[in-house]
Amino acid sequence: MAKPAAPTYFQYLDGFRGIAALWVMIGHILIVYRIPIKIIGWPALAVDLFILISGFLMVRQAIARKQVEPLSSPTTWTAFWLTRFFRIAPLYFSILFIAILIAQSERGFDGSFRYLLSDGDHIANGAFMANLVSHVTFLFGLSPNFASAIANVPDWSISLEMQFYALFPFLMLLGERIGWMLLTAVIAATCVAAGAIFATFLQEFFQPSIIVLKINVFMGGMLIALALEDRKRSIVYVMVAAALMLLPLWGSFNFRFGVLRALICAGFGAVALCDGGKGKSAFSSVFSYIARTLGTKPFAVMAELSYGLYLVHFFVINTWSRLTAPDAILAHMGGPAYAFIVIPIISYLLAWIARHAIELRGIEFGRRFIHRSPLVVSP
Repeated sequence: MAKPAAPTYFQYLDGFRGIAALWVMIGHILIVYRIPIKIIGWPALAVDLFILISGFLMVRQAIARKQVEPLSSPTTWTAFWLTRFFRIAPLYFSILFIAILIAQSERGFDGSFRYLLSDGDHIANGAFMANLVSHVTFLFGLSPNFASAIANVPDWSISLEMQFYALFPFLMLLGERIGWMLLTAVIAATCVAAGAIFATFLQEFFQPSIIVLKINVFMGGMLIALALEDRKRSIVYVMVAAALMLLPLWGSFNFRFGVLRALICAGFGAVALCDGGKGKSAFSSVFSYIARTLGTKPFAVMAELSYGLYLVHFFVINTWSRLTAPDAILAHMGGPAYAFIVIPIISYLLAWIARHAIELRGIEFGRRFIHRSPLVVSP
């Protein structure tokens, strides 16, 4: 009897995605209004949760499709990358165009852009075409100058995601060849060595947009996905994944932040392992219940809007801040209480419009393009 295909849809991922997007938005509101709430006010942790989900899902999809789309085939690599491109690019390019148009109109269309330094200062740069090309090709995350050069768009993680997509097939093939624990050790050692050797360069990044600074988090998600395949060593996989979160990367490492990230990773792994369980112990019962809750309809709706929310919320926050400034038309609504009501409502509304007007149409166009293209394998 043939082995049943591995599932590629896990309902609890909807909850994690929806919570992560909401967390990023709430965290940025707290930062803008200078409200110091720990953990919730650290949206970088939510981005790491997104990265864990990405690593996890890519492995599960690769395992499920390995018979019809073997990663050893170059055409499969092409199909894999094009699928992700059409999921990300249409909405991203639309938001990017609007953000550039607004930024240029404010500067009199002078062709300059401003980018952030690691100390928070801004520097103007006239290399407009280089900045534009780097964003269109998703390569901007490789440069500390371009990674934060578009206002109102938290797009540094988009470049990071595309870097991971380019590297993922190679990681899968290498892990299957030399073993996953050895590959994990090699990646961990490489990241730490790169962090030490290229410390001056890496510390110039205002955001960790280059893959070497986040490959450990992607790898953590991959290991959790692999834990579902090897139940005898599943706990070891999750423990190693959590340990990867503690690697001292990106300049002066915040150990407390690393511990929280490791706890998030371990919690994500526990939910994945206990999903669909019969609750033989109190531990598995609790996490099985969490998995079922995260898969309910409200979280599914939040997950559908998560990508659009991530891209548009910062623009909404900055626009609302301007409209409610002391001398602005809505100055009487300048308090954070109004912000926590108005900003989420507008952001989710725009995310819904963006999903139905752009995102879903881009995905469908990509499916047709890939199906008709002679360069890729039809599953």
